[in-house]
Amino acid sequence: KNPWWKVNFMEPMVITAVQLSARSGCCGDRLRNLNITLNNKVCASNVNVGQGETLLVPCVGTALEVKVQMIGTNFLTVCGFAAFGSP
Repeated sequence: KNPWWKVNFMEPMVITAVQLSARSGCCGDRLRNLNITLNNKVCASNVNVGQGETLLVPCVGTALEVKVQMIGTNFLTVCGFAAFGSP
């Protein structure tokens, strides 16, 4: 229930956006109804990335951790991830 994926940084990062890419070819529902958090504070909610798409999501804050969490019980498949910002 509520599967998640996260990345931890070695030092605090000033994040401006997060980019997510979904699987193409099948399973278009595996990157839907997502919350993105910076140090457990929601910066984007109800994010939906369509099958085979890449989405740049504004998400601003300073964090040691970025977490992508699906609300629900489906499988979570993250095919691409990038965090934009600076140390």
